[in-house]
Amino acid sequence: MENILVGIQGWLHDRWQGSFYPEDLPADWQLDFYSNQFYCVLIEQEQWLNWTKKQLTEIAENLEDEDFYITLKVSKRGGGKILQIQEKLGSLLHGVLLENTTDIDVYKQLNLAITLKSVQENLDSYWQFNSDGYSYSGFPLAELDLSVKSIKEQKDWLISYQQSLNNKQVAGFVYITNVGNSEFTVKKVIDFQVLAELLGL
Repeated sequence: MENILVGIQGWLHDRWQGSFYPEDLPADWQLDFYSNQFYCVLIEQEQWLNWTKKQLTEIAENLEDEDFYITLKVSKRGGGKILQIQEKLGSLLHGVLLENTTDIDVYKQLNLAITLKSVQENLDSYWQFNSDGYSYSGFPLAELDLSVKSIKEQKDWLISYQQSLNNKQVAGFVYITNVGNSEFTVKKVIDFQVLAELLGL
C-alpha cells in the first residue's frame, strides 16, 4: 500500500461516459473499471442512504478479492444504514468521514476508520491536517478540490499532507471533490496521482 491513496467523490457520473469510461461500458461495470485506476472512493450521504440490497450485493461482487476501500461521508445521522452496508460489504467499507458532527460514539461501535471534518481544530487527535479552511482529524483522510490548485500548489499540498503522516504507520487517503465542476476531468486526478508517485509518496 502506498503512503497516500487517491480516490474520487463517487464513481457514477454521466460526464465520465466516453471520457473516462468507454462509451459502451454498462453502468454496473463502471465500479470495476474505476477500481483498476483508483484504490478508494468517497460516497456522499444522499447516495449511500439510497443504496438497495441489490446494489450492495453488486458492489460486493464487483470488488470481490480486491484491495479497495469505500469511505462514507456523513453529515447527519445514519448509523443504522451504515451497519446494513457494513454487513453486506465487510472489509470493503473502510471508514466514515463525519462532517460537522459530534455524534461520534455511534460510529465507534462499528469498528471503522473515523475522520472528523470541522472548522475547529481537534488538538487532542491522533492526527490532524488543515486544508482549505477545514480541520481533518482522527484517521488520516482529507478532501481536495483540484480545480482551484495549480501544479505547484498541488505539490506543496501533497508534501504538507505527507509530513502530517510522519510516523503514523498508516496510509493517508485523499479524496478529490467538486467533480461536478466543468473544469473537472478524471485525467487531472490521474495526473495528481502521478505527481504523488513522482514525489515518492
